[in-house]
Amino acid sequence: MDRTFKFFTDTATLAMFDPQQLEHRVDDDVDWWCLDFAQLDEIQSGKIALVSLGGDGVYQTRITDDDLNPDERDYAAELVANLGINVTSGKLFIGPGECLPGGQSRFDDSDTQRGALCEINNGIYRVDVYAIHWFDSPRWWTDDHTPPADAPADYVVVLRPRTDPMPALDSEPRFNGVPDGFLFDSSTRQVGPQPGMILTTEVRKGPDGLTLKDCGPCYYRASLVDYCRVAWKDTIRFKVIDIDPDAKAMTGEYIETVNGT
Repeated sequence: MDRTFKFFTDTATLAMFDPQQLEHRVDDDVDWWCLDFAQLDEIQSGKIALVSLGGDGVYQTRITDDDLNPDERDYAAELVANLGINVTSGKLFIGPGECLPGGQSRFDDSDTQRGALCEINNGIYRVDVYAIHWFDSPRWWTDDHTPPADAPADYVVVLRPRTDPMPALDSEPRFNGVPDGFLFDSSTRQVGPQPGMILTTEVRKGPDGLTLKDCGPCYYRASLVDYCRVAWKDTIRFKVIDIDPDAKAMTGEYIETVNGT
């Protein structure tokens, strides 16, 4: 299995379930799954998996029964491990929590379009979900934050047949969005701006004169070699010529004014 898709959620929740497992929830309140997770038998018994993402939005997700690919491994920053899924209908849905049955609403074709409905062998599965923090790498950075076509997925769901008992969950499965670092060592990972990058930012006033708004991967403090061609409130493009990772600072050469005063 290897499938990549995008989904939107306004409940900041990734849900993974066999729709057949939740037929009994159709007549429950629409937000039944927002109750204390410790009281939700479907989660504690490993029938379905829910993960709080920490924020609404559009997310690219890859589901696989294999290992992380090299880029995903380089930028994997958080892990929600050892959740469970029980598949009895040969189908597994991965998508927003809003698609969970409830409030007299069954899972239907309209829900299918909001995520991915995968064919999968019946069985009990272990689920590990990785958050991939690729967006501070110069390899995929864009000034308008539009993900490039070759960027890794935001989340990777790894499914494997369960070989050990489902553990009791003592904390809500969730990503905090502010990791301390990365999960794996890497000699190829790149984080922060790099010399040669072309970045866009705004000119601001500081205590000692003109300065630049923090910008680029990791939002380094930016400065120009020479400010003679820029003015306050200009939007400019510049080329990075030097970086100081310890100070999270960079120096650049002016290229052009995009929107001048």
